[in-house]
Amino acid sequence: MNKKENISGKELILLFATLLTVMVGYFTFNFLSNVYVEDTGNYVWNVHPGYTFLRVIYQIVSFAAILIAVIIYQRIKEKQREENMNLLLAEQIENTKQHISEVEKLYGDIRALKHDMGNHISVLENLFMKNETEELEKYMAELKSAWSESVAEIKTGNPVTDVILTQKQKEAEEKGIDFRCKFMYPTDTGINAFDVSVILNNAITNAFEGVNGCKNPYVSVSAYRKKNAYMLELTNCVCKSVEIDDETGVPETTKKDKGSHGFGLANIRKVAQKYYGDIDISQDENSFTLTVMLMVE
Repeated sequence: MNKKENISGKELILLFATLLTVMVGYFTFNFLSNVYVEDTGNYVWNVHPGYTFLRVIYQIVSFAAILIAVIIYQRIKEKQREENMNLLLAEQIENTKQHISEVEKLYGDIRALKHDMGNHISVLENLFMKNETEELEKYMAELKSAWSESVAEIKTGNPVTDVILTQKQKEAEEKGIDFRCKFMYPTDTGINAFDVSVILNNAITNAFEGVNGCKNPYVSVSAYRKKNAYMLELTNCVCKSVEIDDETGVPETTKKDKGSHGFGLANIRKVAQKYYGDIDISQDENSFTLTVMLMVE
């Protein structure tokens, strides 16, 4: 049962209508038996044995109706969760496609710079020979700016994660978050870049939300090998302890529409389990740490 999810009006009507029907039938049977006693002085089941059988049948049907209503409700909620997870996954796939497109653009810009490097060197030499110091400095500044725009600031060993973490770093700067990155992509393993991007996107997005209200917000991303396990660790500061769901072992979403949120960590766990790993959460008064373990050969 999805205990902590909000119930919509239609779902409430489904459950309430079933319960109301059962209660109406129950009170109707009691009313008829009481009226019969008052009118005849005998219990109806003593005079009409079929009454007891009918009442038992009604109770069985009532129980079955309530059980079916609960099962239908659960299936509706599971379908909603599945649809929401599929929507989130589709969004992540689209984000990854965008990252790949940006990687291709990045490589295109680098190739263009390399192609024109000879011309740039020739221009710089001519300016230097003519002692055009001011123009030389201006040209070099423009060349440096073009190069910095074409090269990811963070180097991880994989162009996709380079772009993701560089974008997250820029987002952190805009939000005033201290972004610390010691992440290296596991190039010598069979781990897919898309799977790693799902982990990074979800985990860092959650971390950015988790630092809200902190005086000196920070998010730290790191990765390392531990024997045959590849470990990703993300730590962020918190202002208060995060409530953990006893059933799932992951933090409860703080958003009102609980049925449409809280899938980030579920998707991270799904990726981890794909590589026979899992996630671990630890926290203290000032920090929250998510560790993701992926097993590698």
